[in-house]
Amino acid sequence: MDTIRKLRADRVAEAKAADKRPDYAAISAEALAKAKEGVKNVEPARVDLADAQAWVDLFTQAQDYNSARTIAGRWTDAATGEEKFQAQLASMAVDYRLKDMRDLARTLTETKPTDAAGAIRLATLANGYVLNALTEADKETAMKVLATGEAAVPKDGFSNDQQKTQANGVAEKLAQTRKLIEENPGKEAEALQNSRREALMAALGGRASGSNTNAAAAAAAARAARDEKLAKFIGQVATDFKPTHAHGEFRTLGELKGKVVILDFFAHWCGPCIASFPSMRELYDSLKPKGLEMIGVTRFYGYYQKENRTKRDMGEEREFGHMKDFMAEKKMNWPVAFVGKELFEAYGCSGIPHVVVIDKTGKVRKIKVGYYPKEVEAFRAEIEKLLES
Repeated sequence: MDTIRKLRADRVAEAKAADKRPDYAAISAEALAKAKEGVKNVEPARVDLADAQAWVDLFTQAQDYNSARTIAGRWTDAATGEEKFQAQLASMAVDYRLKDMRDLARTLTETKPTDAAGAIRLATLANGYVLNALTEADKETAMKVLATGEAAVPKDGFSNDQQKTQANGVAEKLAQTRKLIEENPGKEAEALQNSRREALMAALGGRASGSNTNAAAAAAAARAARDEKLAKFIGQVATDFKPTHAHGEFRTLGELKGKVVILDFFAHWCGPCIASFPSMRELYDSLKPKGLEMIGVTRFYGYYQKENRTKRDMGEEREFGHMKDFMAEKKMNWPVAFVGKELFEAYGCSGIPHVVVIDKTGKVRKIKVGYYPKEVEAFRAEIEKLLES
């Protein structure tokens, strides 16, 4: 999968270097061919389960979902604890591709999260799957999925206040889903589709004009949509990448496996990003001896401060040089990597600062959007816990 991710990134970079719009359809076709070549003559029943997630991902990329499901099933049967939870999530993701919502519902009811974060993720996924269960299976399956999501919402065991807020949020969304189903007999799917369409419109600002109430509702819907999107990244293998330019010692994310890694997506013009730097520096300086690595991740914006702010056509090398001055001014003593916009998309980054925490095995364990001083202490405690595991 790393080879395919690199292929996609390289093709996009080549197009941009030639000042052309990337042909994403052609890139996807090339990636598909590459994936199919990678699984050619590979027997799903015999692959090494130590690399189960990678094989599931590769067969999924090759659109051989039945083989991916075979591997995910073997992995689920063999694994225990947190690894079993990840295997079950992989199984459900493949069932979703296969539109086998009955099998997905069965796996969902058998899945046991190992902590509050996992429980929140499971409940969020369940709420998202209800509509698919209605359209691809039947109401009975949908209600089974809904009930499983409701039961998964944690009541305690939170590591911070943000998790408690997330749990309350997903509980409210599940309650709304149940209400829509119960109040619209025979038209459950249509009611859910309309509700989600309205929430999306609100998130995009379609209803944000007018009263403060509508604006607040739009903001809440946007946050809910964002949190639901980001929940799907938790527990997944972090996308590897190689920067186009870098200040400091950083070559690839893969080389940092065995360390706890923080990816801090930022921009030189972002006020909240800059406000977070002192606490991030303190965190980095105190925990780096214990195995923490931190990478600032940014991209080229075509200007720096007032220079080229209107035309935004500053050359990359000049902007890269300005970043060195920026780092010195802000006392950033961790590496900074420049990447393409596609890496921001690969990590679900739509607003900054966007902080991604990756554990020693290379899996995403937390995504935090925005900077809130009151959360710094709890965030540090989570990093320390990962370093000790």
